Amino acid sequence: MRIAAIDPSTKRIGYAGVDGLVTSITAHAGAKDPARRLHELASALERHLRVFPPLPDLVAIEGYTLEVPGKRALVILGELGGVLRLRLFELGIRYIEVSPTSVKRHATGNGRADKQRMIDRAHELGAAVTNDDEADAWLLRRMTRQAHGLEPAELDHEQDAIANAGIAW
Repeated sequence: MRIAAIDPSTKRIGYAGVDGLVTSITAHAGAKDPARRLHELASALERHLRVFPPLPDLVAIEGYTLEVPGKRALVILGELGGVLRLRLFELGIRYIEVSPTSVKRHATGNGRADKQRMIDRAHELGAAVTNDDEADAWLLRRMTRQAHGLEPAELDHEQDAIANAGIAW
């Protein structure tokens, strides 16, 4: 099974491809042009999927969090998440949603780990990430691959996080 992962945020999308390589996907349009920004992000994701084949069989998406500053940011994050899920559906790519708490618990043993701890953990595991969105995507891909038996879950907290994520992997 070919697995990729996405960590969507209002600034950039962290993407971990089927091959494990990570990248940040950004838009040129700013917050003052939200429809164009959503279009650019979704189109850039699709281009990335097509330029680096094969297409994934499954994409794990880090789910929504209510811990964003302000209601407007929550709406923008929801719009982005909807557009990305729609684009994956249009491409015929199955996706699952994994809560941020589950990803953090799997990676560090602490469901409230901060961004720097997630970056550090990705580096400890050999990932070439440059920001927290890339780290989250890479770690989410690793978790999903473990859940599908494609790599071993080495630590007890990894196995527990997979079992308790509430996901039909």
